Amino acid sequence: MNAAAPDPTDLLPPSRRGETAAAARAAAAVAIGALLWIGGAGLRGAPSSAAPMAAWQRRFADLEPALQRALRELHEGAVEALRLRGEEGSWPDVDRLAADGVPPFADDGVDRGRRRFVRGVERNDVQYAGLPARDDGTRSLLLRLLEPLPGDPEGSDPRVPLEPDEQHRRLADGTLLHVSFWIGPERPHRAVEPPVRDPAREGWTQVLSGIDAVAPPAPPWRRPP
Repeated sequence: MNAAAPDPTDLLPPSRRGETAAAARAAAAVAIGALLWIGGAGLRGAPSSAAPMAAWQRRFADLEPALQRALRELHEGAVEALRLRGEEGSWPDVDRLAADGVPPFADDGVDRGRRRFVRGVERNDVQYAGLPARDDGTRSLLLRLLEPLPGDPEGSDPRVPLEPDEQHRRLADGTLLHVSFWIGPERPHRAVEPPVRDPAREGWTQVLSGIDAVAPPAPPWRRPP
């Protein structure tokens, strides 16, 4: 009887086995993030290359790999932030997300140390921003979550779908949120702390999967004065 083939990781020294396991965990996180990013849109069909995009929008598939990885992790973080908002009634701060090991706030993902994350809140506008930790060309990231203002009837605006899509999420209590992901300018004039009042006008680029690519030029709810 032939002996079973040895596990290749058994031939590695302990330090190398640890590195291999860490790499595997990172790869798994990226894969999960990709599924979260495209999952809802993929059920409705493949992206259309002819779908029009606004000048301030880009498709996720057209980004360089480093930005794709970073945005996948930010999408993972968005899922957890939305879950906590639905369960606890308030948005978690960055320290809470980091302590819970949520990427990219926990700073143990594929882009370790490249960005520092901060949260900014202005009335109904909640933003999590990843700002470059050093001047090496790293682009800023922005997760923007808009809640309806008091008195705004949800679902009455014909531009807002009743069911969630790429740019909308509904909480367990029925609240419909406008959710968007952005990357900062390649050469920002200055460091911008959130909240960013109008990302498109300030040189930010909204990233879409390609499904339902055309977005309204303004959020469906009134902006804070």
